[in-house]
Amino acid sequence: MNWDPFILVKGNDKLYVCSSREYLIEVLDLESGKIISRFTRKYPHVKHIKQKWEETFISKYNAPKKKFDSDIEDLLYDRDFLWIKTSTKDELKGYLYDFYDSEGRFLDSFYIKARLVRIDSNYLYTSEYDQNHLPYVVKYKIETFD
Repeated sequence: MNWDPFILVKGNDKLYVCSSREYLIEVLDLESGKIISRFTRKYPHVKHIKQKWEETFISKYNAPKKKFDSDIEDLLYDRDFLWIKTSTKDELKGYLYDFYDSEGRFLDSFYIKARLVRIDSNYLYTSEYDQNHLPYVVKYKIETFD
């Protein structure tokens, strides 16, 4: 038993995979079935805050205790860009996302407050809640400035 994630996203002819609690992306070529590259960055681990249910789970299944959260929480891909949702969260700004090109070159980091669900061409889709705590999806247009 371990707490390692298994997150993947398809991008053109590649599969981007995170299967470690550390900040590491492996790139699999779908045609050959081989790992063609790996990339990482220095990332400060976020200390894990134990949830109520974890103590029972840990004792029942003899699971190891978590010292830190998984560095990467989600992967999204669109138009030759990889979006990585990290475990870094600011109560006012939201989650920290890292932005890479399809070759694994770091481009930028930024915070997104809403829960990012999908990226499609020039649009972001987020899941948000109204004043009655009912979920709804919001579509945002991505503007580019050249």
